[in-house]
Amino acid sequence: MRLFRVVLWLRSRGPAYALAAFAVAVAGVVTALIQQWLAPSVSLLFFPAVLVSAMYGGYGPALLSTVLSTASLAYFFVPPTYSFDIGLDDGIRLLAFTAVAWATAWLSAARRRAEEAQRRSLTELHAAVTVLQKVSDWPLVIGPDTGVSVRWMLEHAAGIVGARAAAVVWAADEEPWVHSASTTEPDVVLTEGVSALDQWQHDPAPLTIVRRLGDLRPVSASFRVEQVAGRIYFAGLDAGAADVMHIVTVVAREAGNSLEQLYLTDRVREVGIREDRLRFSRD
Repeated sequence: MRLFRVVLWLRSRGPAYALAAFAVAVAGVVTALIQQWLAPSVSLLFFPAVLVSAMYGGYGPALLSTVLSTASLAYFFVPPTYSFDIGLDDGIRLLAFTAVAWATAWLSAARRRAEEAQRRSLTELHAAVTVLQKVSDWPLVIGPDTGVSVRWMLEHAAGIVGARAAAVVWAADEEPWVHSASTTEPDVVLTEGVSALDQWQHDPAPLTIVRRLGDLRPVSASFRVEQVAGRIYFAGLDAGAADVMHIVTVVAREAGNSLEQLYLTDRVREVGIREDRLRFSRD
């Protein structure tokens, strides 16, 4: 496991550290070639090496570049050359170079982190705006046929999140049973006892939902509104992908609102039918 982590680190961060070493090597070679024109400012070209390492690699590569630059200056360019036996004056100059290079590395790395944070914020903001635009077009699901209305809602929800199929399980607070529907069974709303779908409140998904969606690990999110609670499932999504769970959570909330509208509409319709029957019986 530790070896695997080392390999992952080398793949992700190795190029940045390699760039730092390469930048110092280039600075050293160029300095050696034009040393007679640079003297006594032989450290001049090592600052860009530190700066490049910080801008493209971050603080760690910049720190490595600072250490390598200091060692290169002390060994190759500060008399006596090819030795780390330097005098007090040269040691002070090297210390000053190290301090300035470290400050440059820290400031450049901090700027890089700030720019990355800004890019992430802009990406998240764009994703949030996109989701709000899609959700703002949420269809009105109140209709004479509950199955058709739920199917429209699920197809729209699947389109928003990019899923190949969707299913929903919900229950009203005043009812002893659970309703379910999916895009794989159009226009059908199944009503079952609570025990048949007793896992809907938690992950993993009930086997009934798994069979309908054809996905062993569908991505899901729960919802609870005033009259209705449930969970919506999506097949063909990667829960680890960026912003997927955020989008699914927003869509689940909208689905809960739609199902509550359907529930209240059905209740009003039932009350109207009862009143009509009472009126006819009196007549």
